[in-house]
Amino acid sequence: MKLSLEIEAKIPVRELSKYEEILMSRGAKFIGIQHQVDIYFQHPCRDFRLTDEALRVRLVNDKVYLTYKGSRREAGFKARPEVEVRISDYSKIVDILNNLGFKYVAKIEKIRKMYEIDNVVVSLDDVYGLGKFIEVEVRNYGNREKAIKRIERIIKLLRLPTSKVTTKSYLEVLLEKDNR
Repeated sequence: MKLSLEIEAKIPVRELSKYEEILMSRGAKFIGIQHQVDIYFQHPCRDFRLTDEALRVRLVNDKVYLTYKGSRREAGFKARPEVEVRISDYSKIVDILNNLGFKYVAKIEKIRKMYEIDNVVVSLDDVYGLGKFIEVEVRNYGNREKAIKRIERIIKLLRLPTSKVTTKSYLEVLLEKDNR
């Protein structure tokens, strides 16, 4: 199975509305609003913190996805392989994972407004308990350098502070906040 590869930049911000205004004024296409609930699991035989992997079940409005994220690759921003599959039943996939020995790690909940501009997805995230973030992402890119340039162009367009770009996942931010 071939994994897709995502490259993203995540920037914490104080508020989201001014960035939404910039996106709309520049002709960004509104994709939609999602209520996302991510439940992360720990593998029974290896420590995902050491291998830099992640396994989550994501509820998006009324849809359920199981996602595996591989370890990060050097790209200037966060880049990692990912495979995602739609699941029909949330409680059954959680039961399967629990019966296989996977352990609950944490829950991340957010409201995400998504836009697309220049083949880049810009997500305006209000993450419960963590704050507000802008995520700029390119998936399945053909050329890594071009993907990075597109992300940098959008960061510049939105006038986001490049000094605040983080490669940490929301899970890592939560675990650091909770000192876990």
